[in-house]
Amino acid sequence: LAVNGSPAVPSYSINAADPGDNSYHTFYAGVQPMYDVQNVSIDNSVFHEVNTANTITGTIRNLGSETVTSVDVNYTVDGGPAVAATVSGLNIASGASATYSHPTDWTPTMFQTYTIETEVTMVNGNMDSNTGDNLASIDILAHPPAVARTPLLEAFTSSTCGPCTPGNINVGNVLSNFQGEYSKVNYQMSWPGTGDPYCTAESNERRNYYSINSIPRMEVDGGWDGNASSFTSQMHSDATGMPAFMEITAESIQWGKHVELNVEVNPASDFQGNNTLHVAIMEKLTFNNEKTNGEAEFENVMKKMMTGAVGINLGTLKKDTKVERKFTWNFKGDYRLPFDGQSANWINHNTAHSVEEFEDLIIAVWIQNA
Repeated sequence: LAVNGSPAVPSYSINAADPGDNSYHTFYAGVQPMYDVQNVSIDNSVFHEVNTANTITGTIRNLGSETVTSVDVNYTVDGGPAVAATVSGLNIASGASATYSHPTDWTPTMFQTYTIETEVTMVNGNMDSNTGDNLASIDILAHPPAVARTPLLEAFTSSTCGPCTPGNINVGNVLSNFQGEYSKVNYQMSWPGTGDPYCTAESNERRNYYSINSIPRMEVDGGWDGNASSFTSQMHSDATGMPAFMEITAESIQWGKHVELNVEVNPASDFQGNNTLHVAIMEKLTFNNEKTNGEAEFENVMKKMMTGAVGINLGTLKKDTKVERKFTWNFKGDYRLPFDGQSANWINHNTAHSVEEFEDLIIAVWIQNA
């Protein structure tokens, strides 16, 4: 590229044949400077445990003509004093990118969100020629010691829903790589058409809670809300990667139709608001609700909410203050297979049940801020 007779410098063009190639490119109208580094990003996780050292890392790009062997980088925390250092031993060719680690760690001491800002000031001991792209920032939540998160997946589906079949297959394929690392509840719905005969008033109440009007639909930890066919392994990894601050343990006893459950909640932090406990009894595999979408068996079908559809409000939870609850449920009457999923045919839990095999029950326990 030459502009107004200036010397030609390297140029970059959009790859029109590949719309997915949206890389950021820079060109200069004139002579390319020798020393110019772009501060691309801070690469730390947005979560970090308090009172533990955190190495500030980032990515920089060499927009100058000279190979970058060192940069001076400083970082600030919430606008405080700059922590400066020279990062040497680099070998970044013109146009290339590389990562760096600041030699001075940062140790957060409070449970709060901090704003970290980095600035590149010198390149190979020379002033950076373009200071307009030398800053980057990130917000990091410093948190108490966390417990491992077990994501909750709530799937809304029906044996009369054609698109639910590939959605359920996709979710099953993804989760096959993460056995024991998730909890999943399937709520059968009353549509399309005649709907799934295992739909219940409690399933419908959970649908209303999320304002769901299309299936297949899935909620991940009450946050990600999308078509089950769009669920990916990365989404699961993102969910497990978020720190959790509430340890939930549960023990169940069952004989026949009688189920008892003891739940203990141990908060690792304070939780304000309407923290609601939910307990769902599910049947791991059902077959009798086969209808029109080609599926012959159905996993983790919700049969009864031991806490009711709206759950039990625990209110505000205090750090290290345990909460214990006990629940009992007796499945009443005989098995009944509703004709369809319409509300007039829903199971009345006071007189009947839809459990095909009582040896095949499983329980999910979670707390949700309502």
